[in-house]
Amino acid sequence: MQQYSILEKRIKYFPASLYHSFSQPFEVEKASLCYYFAPNDPQPFLDLYNNVTHVGHSNPAVLKAVQEAYSTINIHTRYFNKNLTNYVERLQGYLPKGFKVLFTNSGSEANDLALQIALKAHKDANIGSFERSYHGTTWLCNHISHLTPTGVVDPK
Repeated sequence: MQQYSILEKRIKYFPASLYHSFSQPFEVEKASLCYYFAPNDPQPFLDLYNNVTHVGHSNPAVLKAVQEAYSTINIHTRYFNKNLTNYVERLQGYLPKGFKVLFTNSGSEANDLALQIALKAHKDANIGSFERSYHGTTWLCNHISHLTPTGVVDPK
């Protein structure tokens, strides 16, 4: 069997929409709290980029809470569950009066939903994005970005 580098395997097996944004991609072997660790490199990388920086990778408190919750049930909002309803009730204390809660399963889905709401409320809205930023893989998220689904800068 032919040996391929990770980059060659990504190009061969993954769609082009899974672009990387680093001039020199690096392999991540594991992560803990706010750090990434690369194979054979004792120096960790500080992760200020991913969505986990607010709780950290492998955060013991989060892992314990997830394990406890999943040991009982892994549920979504289609079914009734008192833990989910009680959680939403607690969230209401942080939201403006009358706001409702809708959970999503990914950042792409959350961004797409936010864009749909904004466009419904403001049909003439001008929506932009930061350069080289990632908003998700849905059609609507890619449509507002200057990156095409292949990761190439769109010359609009």
